Amino acid sequence: MKKNNEKTNSIPEQKSAQRKKPISVGKLYRIAGPVVVAVGLDARMYDVVRVGNERLMGEVIQIDKEKTVIQVYEDTTGIRPGEPVENTGEQLSVELG
Repeated sequence: MKKNNEKTNSIPEQKSAQRKKPISVGKLYRIAGPVVVAVGLDARMYDVVRVGNERLMGEVIQIDKEKTVIQVYEDTTGIRPGEPVENTGEQLSVELG
């Protein structure tokens, strides 16, 4: 028998990563599959951004005046224009080894 405080889920709990304050927040303007456009976002090329209310990971791939083009690396189904886009100010990195 299981005790009341015994966990039934076999998946270990993950520690939530500390959420850094974004350096800039814009809004989604257009969504075309994995490529989205944001407005009002202060960003540099290759900055990592969090897209929409689900905070999907993306990367700045083009900047054209007030519009920022972003490649999203997760499924964009369900995100809508007007949702926030947060610039982390960090570059995409991968740990090797």
